Amino acid sequence: MNPIRIIAMSAPNGIHFQNVGKTTSGDKINPSIAAAMCSGMPNLWWSAARLKWASDTTSIELLYHELHKYAKSLKKRENWNIKKEHDRLEKMVLLALFEICHPNKYRKDKTKCEFLEMSPSVFSSRWKKRYDMIYRQIEDWSSSAINYIYKINSMV
Repeated sequence: MNPIRIIAMSAPNGIHFQNVGKTTSGDKINPSIAAAMCSGMPNLWWSAARLKWASDTTSIELLYHELHKYAKSLKKRENWNIKKEHDRLEKMVLLALFEICHPNKYRKDKTKCEFLEMSPSVFSSRWKKRYDMIYRQIEDWSSSAINYIYKINSMV
């Protein structure tokens, strides 16, 4: 069974199934069974996976809050010198959420630079690595959801 498809099927807003891989129709999976297969998963993982695979924004506030908290901890841990009036953490968090939901639109560095309102040279020399650390976190949450579904459903 395809865990990405299971996550997409559990989303309340529906999904275009051709975008989420191999069918689960042979497994007799419907949306309520798909939701049950995700039960017990940490809400953060589930929200990240549904944002990525189903464009489900119902938990965007939770994701924003947790990702922003993570970005602030990175800033402190890595000693990022960001002047308060030029604080780009909020924009990098928003960009990460937009990119995971619409990867084709936000994948290119040029688009990221425009969103963050900075030149490509400044982005690549100072901000790209920082942004990638933030983006990687939301990808990790989504991957954890996939692994959870594999683990839980392999016991059945």
